[in-house]
Amino acid sequence: MCKKLDGFGNAKLPTGYGTVSCKVTLNGHELGVCWSKQTTYCDGTEHAEDAVCDHMQSILFGLDGFQMPEGVVADIRHVRTHGNNELEITELTASPCSSSTNPKTSSKPDTVGCTERLIELKNMWESDGYKLTISIEADHLYQPRIRGAKAASVEAAKALIAAGISIKVG
Repeated sequence: MCKKLDGFGNAKLPTGYGTVSCKVTLNGHELGVCWSKQTTYCDGTEHAEDAVCDHMQSILFGLDGFQMPEGVVADIRHVRTHGNNELEITELTASPCSSSTNPKTSSKPDTVGCTERLIELKNMWESDGYKLTISIEADHLYQPRIRGAKAASVEAAKALIAAGISIKVG
């Protein structure tokens, strides 16, 4: 059974097998710790990177004038409207999954893999006129229990690099 958790906030960080988490900063400002809503091997898992993308999309919507929760408004203050914004994802348990590799390492039924979400996030910010550099440091390659997952995770890392997102694994 999978326990539901929030990816940001003051909830207690889960531990143990299958837990995926990361730390996130924007321009040196700590946004917090994100983690999966469910453990890695549950159907419909929302990964830690999904929480990062959701929060960064909320910041972008706030910049566009939409009303946002207080925490998002506080984070907006750390966005550079001119120049480069640096999103750093560190201490990520495993590299981002992908719905584009063969085999797919993402089985999320309602969204694309984390690789594709991070690329979309970068493109979304840039299409809105904000420069966004994303760097990722992961402990190891994502390797769900499917044949060829390690090679697929290497391909996902290459896709991130091709999109201008730096990634360091291990």
